[in-house]
Amino acid sequence: MTKVKLSQLIEAIEYSNDENEVVINLKTGEVYFITQEILNLVEDNESHYADWQKEEVAWAKDYLANPDCYQPFSSPSTADEYKIMEDFIFSLQNQHQQEKLELALQGKGVFRRFKNMVKDLGLESNWFQFREERHKQFALEWCEEQGFELVGDD
Repeated sequence: MTKVKLSQLIEAIEYSNDENEVVINLKTGEVYFITQEILNLVEDNESHYADWQKEEVAWAKDYLANPDCYQPFSSPSTADEYKIMEDFIFSLQNQHQQEKLELALQGKGVFRRFKNMVKDLGLESNWFQFREERHKQFALEWCEEQGFELVGDD
């Protein structure tokens, strides 16, 4: 069973976006972020890239040459992240804070508005702890579904 570090999956959840692909090496359990830009360079056989991109280029080359040796990682969807925000609101005991955060979930720009309101209400540490626990749970469930063993960083 491939072992994957919890901290690397949490980082993947927090920093993945539409502009990068997150894959897990099935032999080593390492989690790699590969940008679309680098994938395009490698696919086009471009040899001109910055020194700081060499490591990512090597990962991309190996990933494209050996796709069966990697498992794509799927981060929580926008709907999952929205649900985490709702659950956080309902976990609060203070009705005023709940109401303020519920209002932040209305209309466009929900994620930014929610984050700003959390900060205004002085709930940042509570929010980050709550969200991290939910991300850990997501990582654990994903690993179980994919047949990976989730491990600490020791």
